Amino acid sequence: MKAVYNDSSVPEKEAKARYFFPENIMMENAASALEREIDGFFGTTNNSECRTDFCDDNNFKRKNDFYTCHPNHAKSILILCGSGNNGGDGLALARRIYGKYDVKVVLISAPKTDEAKTQLKMAQSVGVEILELQQFEQITNPEQNTLKKSDEPFVNPVLVPDVIVDCIFGTGFHGELPANIKSLLEKINESPEYKSAYKIACDIPSALYFKADVTVTMGALKSILFSDKAKDVTGKIKVADLGINNSIFEKCAAPDAFLIEEIDAKFPLRTKKSAHKGTYGHTAVFAGEKSGAAIIAAESALAFGSGLTTLVKSERSNLEQFKITPELMISDSIPKTTTAILLGPGLGTPDEKTLDAIKEWFKAGTDKAKTQTHAHTATDNPASNTSANQTSRALVLDADMLSYPKIVDFLKELCETSTQNTPAITNSTNHTKSSSTHADSVSIASALRIILTPHPKELATLYSALGFENYTAVQAAQNRFKIAEKIIQKFPQLTLIMKSANTIIAQKSPETNAKDFSDARTESQKTTKTSEVDFYIVAEGTPALAKGGSGDVLAGMTASLLAQGYSAKDAAITAVYAHAIASTNFSGGMGWNLSPQALIGQISALTK
Repeated sequence: MKAVYNDSSVPEKEAKARYFFPENIMMENAASALEREIDGFFGTTNNSECRTDFCDDNNFKRKNDFYTCHPNHAKSILILCGSGNNGGDGLALARRIYGKYDVKVVLISAPKTDEAKTQLKMAQSVGVEILELQQFEQITNPEQNTLKKSDEPFVNPVLVPDVIVDCIFGTGFHGELPANIKSLLEKINESPEYKSAYKIACDIPSALYFKADVTVTMGALKSILFSDKAKDVTGKIKVADLGINNSIFEKCAAPDAFLIEEIDAKFPLRTKKSAHKGTYGHTAVFAGEKSGAAIIAAESALAFGSGLTTLVKSERSNLEQFKITPELMISDSIPKTTTAILLGPGLGTPDEKTLDAIKEWFKAGTDKAKTQTHAHTATDNPASNTSANQTSRALVLDADMLSYPKIVDFLKELCETSTQNTPAITNSTNHTKSSSTHADSVSIASALRIILTPHPKELATLYSALGFENYTAVQAAQNRFKIAEKIIQKFPQLTLIMKSANTIIAQKSPETNAKDFSDARTESQKTTKTSEVDFYIVAEGTPALAKGGSGDVLAGMTASLLAQGYSAKDAAITAVYAHAIASTNFSGGMGWNLSPQALIGQISALTK
């Protein structure tokens, strides 16, 4: 996992104080990272020092091929600089590469910070050409050009750049873009003379409007880089050191979230040689008014390792309309060996009989768990070496259940019953403090294993049902951290999988865990996690998943892992990551013809 911050200035400020870093050293290192990116693009140096890739580099290769074949081509760089320290990074970059490349700087407005002012003087002293925004507009627009005589033909003295570097706004920008800057960025993004340039964003693309091929973010990852809007403008994301190793930098403040990597996914491997179908749990998927969605989810659960999978009919099920694979069982009630239930895909409005049966099943499991003399242990990979726990019940609520008018009452009954009856679970993957009863005791959310999987519209509906603001789907997607905090404050037993372009998983932090990421020398320097919620981001999702049925596949995968004995956190992380990677493996994630069945096929082919 990689640390992600809502406000990276917090660890940066602490690093400056703790390790005696002056501003100019950090700015010099930021400029050095940008220089390496430019050099790497032109093939002049090894660019391996920047790290962390989140998207393919086909665009880089396509543009870089030209310079590999034409090494003597004049290489021109255009750097757009704002008035803050982001602009200071750009001015330092211009000074560093002047003489190696043809460099021009467009100064959007005069520097405001002391360090940026110093960097401007340094750049000018070595001969860097500095153009004010108005000059740049006049020079590049023949209709506005007042610098030539009326009888002279227009000649653009600013070469069409090979590389454009955006250093206008960093993470401190808020509000609407000024009209003149918005117009400039539109020109940079869309005009033919600029569209083919290789575009680099410093820290973040300005106001998430500049369309970058690569974003070199400084010091640490920022949560804004994983918003839905950012998905289309960041390009490849790389993290650059600011003078100290990132592992040291990240100790300066507790992360607000974690970015999931391949190593964090615990695929359901099969290593126990004496296993049988009961070893890997029993997933029950309720089929309702549109049973096709339930069938997709059940087939997905089967493909992702569920030992047994059953479709449970309700009074309004239309299963008879479908050709169902013989591997799936069909039942009129919840099978006795069921270890996880999925409720929601294609369900329609649930009937009280169904909900009562699920509540009774859940209560029976927690009552039995209460009598156990030891806690169920969730290992690094439950599916690899242990039998699914037969008494620790698990539930996934998806689709129609998330807009059910009585969802709040239903959740309240489940959570109140479970909280009273369920003992703690121990989990070797959670970094919590030991107690005399259970080592590494994890949060009640992990113990209860209730996962909700809303997309933005469903999240907005659920949020409103809980008595909070009325959000649109777009607003819900933009405010998922805030929404999760409030939902989990009301229901700390829940784990949320908030689906969107990048999916965010939220769960209550372990109660005994202060999450002190600091090795500070004094109490005043200590930086601890203040939020009561842990967030995990999966950024590998692709446009190929934008199709009906993709969410049903994910719900089935999640339920399958719960049935196999995974903790709620590990089930959510592994299912979301595998779901995203499976879509990437199909036509590079860009295929318009990724059907749910094709996606399930890709899931079946996944190996770790």
